[in-house]
Amino acid sequence: VEIHASLVKEIRELTGLGLMECKKALVAAAGDKTEAIRILKEQGLAIVAKKSNRETNEGMVFIHNDAGLACAVAIFCETDFVARNEIFLAFSEKTGKALLGKGEAFLDTADFQESLQEITSSLGEKIMLGKPHFLKADADTAIQSYLHTNKKIAVLVKLQAKDLAQKSKIPAFLEFSKDIAMQIAAMNPLAISSNDISKEDIEQERQIFLKQMDEVKKPEDIKLKIVEGKVKKYFSERCLLDMNFVKDSKQTISSYMEKFSKEHTLDDLQIINFQRIQIGKE
Repeated sequence: VEIHASLVKEIRELTGLGLMECKKALVAAAGDKTEAIRILKEQGLAIVAKKSNRETNEGMVFIHNDAGLACAVAIFCETDFVARNEIFLAFSEKTGKALLGKGEAFLDTADFQESLQEITSSLGEKIMLGKPHFLKADADTAIQSYLHTNKKIAVLVKLQAKDLAQKSKIPAFLEFSKDIAMQIAAMNPLAISSNDISKEDIEQERQIFLKQMDEVKKPEDIKLKIVEGKVKKYFSERCLLDMNFVKDSKQTISSYMEKFSKEHTLDDLQIINFQRIQIGKE
């Protein structure tokens, strides 16, 4: 059967696969376009299976924040080359917008599974999604988002104050909340405050510091005071409100918030939630 170049091109445009793969499928299908696409889809399933054990340490984060609803999701691939590919970026954008409209249940649909199979086959790499994160604002809350320039670190943060929705669009608040989101992106806090750290985690760090004091020749009561100081310092450096503000190390995030709250009459301004997503190592 003679396979015309125009038909090969058409199959390639429909599937995103290589010309040789499309031509081989058309030959196997005796020139039948529908059958050729079916064959390529079956091959795509085989490709997905072969790639299931590969590591996915690259990718990008899709993030969207509009009309009080925010979504962020990490979309992983194997190489940075693919992470910058237009097909991968288009898939990430399409998937992220579908998640916004349909929620996490979208990932279980046939539409998503088919598109995931197709892009895996097209790009020749394992593609997978992390857990999507959603935040929704109401009358007393606002959501700020931040995406780093490399699209590998993203933050969603939810703030609360009386009637915040009315003031959340003013430039001063947008700048302030962006500062908070960028602080989270840069410093990767464990929690909002030390009150959010579990007793188990605190005790685990205490035991580590106690072990370090074994060789220190000091009275036990002095050792315990030193350990408590180390534990307090350890968590103050890792809890958002106690951290030094990266743009002004003379104040903490807590004092920065307190100052902003007074200047703009925002009663009981609080950070009530944040999500930080990162692809790759710190």
